[in-house]
Amino acid sequence: MIVSLRTAVGYCILKRTIGQLEDGKAGDSGMEIRHIRPEEVEQAVKLTDLVFRSRDPDKKSYAESHPLVFAPGLGQSFGVYEGGRLVSFIGLVPSIVKIGPAAVACYSIGGVCTHPDYRGKGYAEHALRAVTEHVEQAGASLLLVSGERGLYSRAHCYPFGSVSRLTLKAGTVEQGGDHALPRSEVSAGTTSVDAALAGTAPATATSIDASAGTASATAASIDAASGAVSAGTTPAIAASAGVTAAGAEPRDGLTIREMRDTDWLRVRTAAAGRLCAFEQSVWDLALLLRAEAAGTVRKQSYKLLIAERNDEMLGYAVIGIPYAGADSEAAAIEWAGDGGTVAALLREALSRYGLATLSVPVPWHEKELLQELSGSLAAAETNGGTVKVISPERLLRQLLPYLQHKAGDAAGRLRFETAGNGRVLVALAERSAVLEPSAFVSLLFDPEPAVGIEDDKLNLALRKLFPVPFPYTYGLNYI
Repeated sequence: MIVSLRTAVGYCILKRTIGQLEDGKAGDSGMEIRHIRPEEVEQAVKLTDLVFRSRDPDKKSYAESHPLVFAPGLGQSFGVYEGGRLVSFIGLVPSIVKIGPAAVACYSIGGVCTHPDYRGKGYAEHALRAVTEHVEQAGASLLLVSGERGLYSRAHCYPFGSVSRLTLKAGTVEQGGDHALPRSEVSAGTTSVDAALAGTAPATATSIDASAGTASATAASIDAASGAVSAGTTPAIAASAGVTAAGAEPRDGLTIREMRDTDWLRVRTAAAGRLCAFEQSVWDLALLLRAEAAGTVRKQSYKLLIAERNDEMLGYAVIGIPYAGADSEAAAIEWAGDGGTVAALLREALSRYGLATLSVPVPWHEKELLQELSGSLAAAETNGGTVKVISPERLLRQLLPYLQHKAGDAAGRLRFETAGNGRVLVALAERSAVLEPSAFVSLLFDPEPAVGIEDDKLNLALRKLFPVPFPYTYGLNYI
């Protein structure tokens, strides 16, 4: 039997007396699943370092590379205790992902590990259930997982989205090359949602200017037909924030340099100007840049390059530089600015740091940057890790401001309902379909979704609303 308790100090505790675990493994001792307490953080650090760092002494301690996982003020991570000993761990960190005027509440998990002496008992699976319950109670819509193991697929965590993994090479000019990147085009992309449902002739779609209306404080333009966005800031927003958006020729008079200690506020302003990104304060940026979470995994240290013209910032790029002697490829970790400025920053990184190649993961919606780098070698992959939809209904409420800007009043007629066993009822006006959990994730985030909806009119109408853009999850906020 599982008993859920909440103590006076706020620790969520789940206790199970193990007789016969669900995976068939027998036991005769007590298992306790709960938040890591402040005085137990050192135990958690030792366990994660034992599992993830013992064979790679060149890498930072997990406490240094993932400080938010152990932050005592947050107190979100979970542990499994056997006889009072921490034997399994799940790092858990909350975040907000901004998508145009929408704010989606998320949690990310990482550092999932079990002590070698206690593996094979299903501890991590039981802990994941406790984590999911906590995330639901916390009001999040999505659980982002930095892994793709069977543990996660059994819990309805699925690969999602589309990323072009570009390879920039030293001494070459990628723009305008012979091998264009694959571009996902929406069939009948100019048809409105109402026209699709009614089966009438296509209507001409118009772009939604995010600098108008409720999106004035958020970011760049949203293409009403495909949901494509610019990674950079719009001129109107940039002017009000003190950041200048680049013109048609960003390389004209452009200066690129490494970040100085007087740049923090401007870097944060540029970060906040992105349409699709994790929310990051000045303190977040400082902490995450120092932590080098994704870079540590690949034995990289970070450099932040800034592009400016006439002392006004146009954008920045965070570059992961391999450790001396490390067998890894340099990578672009995260960036802000319009496509031309970011492309110039990436090319500068190649020459400035003497890199033979630079790996650049570009999400499908950053079409301006994809166009700028259209001659680069490209490999298609999904976004980092997997995602679990915690509450379809809550997710729709949080996405609604973005969907309304993209599709107008039709977004208000969209409905999601949990249908049991992870399935979701998707209804639009008078048409509906029940989707398997993996198909629902594909509908939400994939440019070419595998949903299996037989109603052609519903299918077409949903393509006017989805996919939703999402930032690359293995950037600065990697957990």
